Amino acid sequence: MRSATARRPRSARARARLAAAASAVGALLLAVTVVWQSAAAGFTTTTPPLTATAGAATITLADDDAGSALFSVAGLKPGDSAGTRCITVRSTSSRPVDVQVFVEGISDRTLAGWLDVGVRVGTSGGFAGCTGFRSQAQVFSGRLTGFPTRWATGQPTWTAAAAGQARTYEVTLTLDPNTPTTAQGRTAAVTFVWEGRTS
Repeated sequence: MRSATARRPRSARARARLAAAASAVGALLLAVTVVWQSAAAGFTTTTPPLTATAGAATITLADDDAGSALFSVAGLKPGDSAGTRCITVRSTSSRPVDVQVFVEGISDRTLAGWLDVGVRVGTSGGFAGCTGFRSQAQVFSGRLTGFPTRWATGQPTWTAAAAGQARTYEVTLTLDPNTPTTAQGRTAAVTFVWEGRTS
């Protein structure tokens, strides 16, 4: 018996990070005071304090999987498809965000080396079903073991220019027809991560 499980993290794992190295959490307050004093008199005057406030941007991604697994199948035979699933990723960020996808934690590379993954980005459809999905671009097509595993090598998908923008991702999973018997009885699990960073 073979099984393959692809885990999607909860919305907290649909990570969003600031690209800047500096950490700017909360507000920065800067008070400026101007003093005038005459050399010939003992009077002093002060302007009212001037306050400058700088707030850090917020970048957040959310998805519609409600914490469910993207795939959870067992008993795959060589050539079998685990099906097609969709997931919608939405930005609620206060500034444009570049979104990439990569994977983490492949649990069994022997089986994963024979799992073919296809990812397309588009619109419509969602976790409840892919009905109406309209593809805009092919993001990835190949072995699961060849999928990028970090942001630096991640697959660029789209730039969310404003809060509320969303894209749907269609994911397919198939066990290669030439899978050898060494993959028999194994289970592969993996986490797909959609991450957003400011430009």
